[in-house]
Amino acid sequence: MQIKFINKPPVTKTTDVLIVPVFAGTKQLKEHKKISELIKDKTVTGKEGEMTVLRGFGAGQTKVILAVGLGAKKKFGYEVLRKVAGQLARELKALPGRRAVWLASEEWQLPGQEPAKMAQAFAEGYVLGGYKFDKYKSKPKEDKKTITTMLVAGRQLKKCARLNEGVVMGQVVAAAANM
Repeated sequence: MQIKFINKPPVTKTTDVLIVPVFAGTKQLKEHKKISELIKDKTVTGKEGEMTVLRGFGAGQTKVILAVGLGAKKKFGYEVLRKVAGQLARELKALPGRRAVWLASEEWQLPGQEPAKMAQAFAEGYVLGGYKFDKYKSKPKEDKKTITTMLVAGRQLKKCARLNEGVVMGQVVAAAANM
C-alpha cells in the first residue's frame, strides 16, 4: 500500500476513485460541482464518517467519486481523521480500482493542527482500517480490485516532504499495532 502527498491537481484520467472530503455545514465545493449539487439537495451532509458513492462517469474520467464526511470543522482533528481514514479503507474495499486520489483542500492546513501529524493520523487509520489477517492462509489471493495507491493531491499542499514523513511514521505505527 502506497500513500503519498503531492502538490499537484489530481489526474482524473488515471484515477479509479476520486475522494472528495466534505465538512458538515459546507454550502458548496469549488473543486467539484457534482458534489455541490448533492450538498444543495442535502444528499451529502458532511456528517463525520458519511460515505456517498457516485458511479457511472464517462470513459477517460474517474470511474467512482466518493464524498467523505469529515464532521464539524471546529471538532476536526487527528482522531477524527484517523477514524474517517479507517472507514474510508473499509469502504474502498467494495469499490473497483487500483488507484485512489484524495482531493486535498483545507483539512490539511487548519489552525492548531500540525500537517505532518495529520498525515500520520491519516496513514494510521487507513492502514489499520484496511488490515486483513491472512498470515496462516496457505495461498493468500491477490485481490486485483484492491486500491494499492492512495494519493493526496492538491495545489495548496505545502511541505509535501513533511507530510510524506508523517505518512511513513503512521505506517510504522500501524504495522507495529498489527503484530
